Amino acid sequence: AEYMGSGTGIISSEIGLLTSVVVFVLQFTDIYGTIPSEIGHLTQLSVLVINDSPISGTIPTEIGQLTSLLYINLNSNSISGTVPSEIGRLTSLEYPVFASTEISGTLPSVLAQISLLEIEY
Repeated sequence: AEYMGSGTGIISSEIGLLTSVVVFVLQFTDIYGTIPSEIGHLTQLSVLVINDSPISGTIPTEIGQLTSLLYINLNSNSISGTVPSEIGRLTSLEYPVFASTEISGTLPSVLAQISLLEIEY
């Protein structure tokens, strides 16, 4: 199952009910607010894209529950803080993109093992 969102509003905590979603894409939207911790319930997720949207806040630690995740793109938004160490649980992760965000601090050392890492500060 895929979810390709558009429009305006927030990402509701009810996102956690979409447990069979494999691809979740929100890009070029007016979706604002934060990424809810309930995103961790999407355990079948292999692609997570939230880019070119006014999303803010931090990356929830529950991201570490997405063990099927292959690709994450949190590009061109207002996400801040650090990349949580829980991302180290994502052993299938092949291509993380954290470009054009307000992420700061030290990256978890596990990300050094990924050859297609794209990070810009």
